[in-house]
Amino acid sequence: MTLELASVGAATLVQDLGRHRLTAWGVARSGAADRAALRLANRIVGNPEDRAGLECLMGGLTLVTDEATAVAVTGARCEVSIDGAPRGQDTAIRMEAG
Repeated sequence: MTLELASVGAATLVQDLGRHRLTAWGVARSGAADRAALRLANRIVGNPEDRAGLECLMGGLTLVTDEATAVAVTGARCEVSIDGAPRGQDTAIRMEAG
């Protein structure tokens, strides 16, 4: 399955939960700004909670997939639509190919 980022707006980043307990070694914590939202999104689509996800800051993200898949939008409230149809947040959203 391929997920294409057709447009990304101001900032879209691939984020995970970060690197904990490594600051003594000079490794920054990094990771998602909203770790709880990333964990929730992963649970919604059936992934382990520590999988990476897309963190979209300030909107403008457009995705295209080459086969049907489920995605989840969590975190700050925003408009979500698939092919122009409004969708909710904090639930699995089915995306068809194309």
